[in-house]
Amino acid sequence: MKIGGKIALGIIGVVIGIIILTYLGTVFGLIILPARVINKAATPEKVIFNYEYFHQTYQDILATAVKIKTAHNAMNMSNLTEEQRSTYVTNYIGTQNYIQSLAAEYNARSRMLTRKLFKDRQLPYQIGIRVVDGDVKIKEE
Repeated sequence: MKIGGKIALGIIGVVIGIIILTYLGTVFGLIILPARVINKAATPEKVIFNYEYFHQTYQDILATAVKIKTAHNAMNMSNLTEEQRSTYVTNYIGTQNYIQSLAAEYNARSRMLTRKLFKDRQLPYQIGIRVVDGDVKIKEE
């Protein structure tokens, strides 16, 4: 074989080797990707943050339920001016919106793989909120 043919075969061999190494690197990267994700999500700081987040948010939901009842009672007092009643109604509606937002965020984070791994199993997985005449019904799933 002539020198030109050997050089061509050598170049083709190098190109094929690069393609194979690139392919193997990609396959290996995909294989270890879940482990890298877990390692990033499982730092001690993030584990503690997620654990505390669920406890704090659950307690915020319970406390806001009490605030809704108080706001409902306040807006139904008989001796209020229209301006006072309007303020209490706004507070009542705002507090209802706030508890719904808390529950929605709690539920969304509860479904996230990297967060639910570190959630206390004694807390509900999902929380449903329904407000009827100032009474908050919390459905824990």
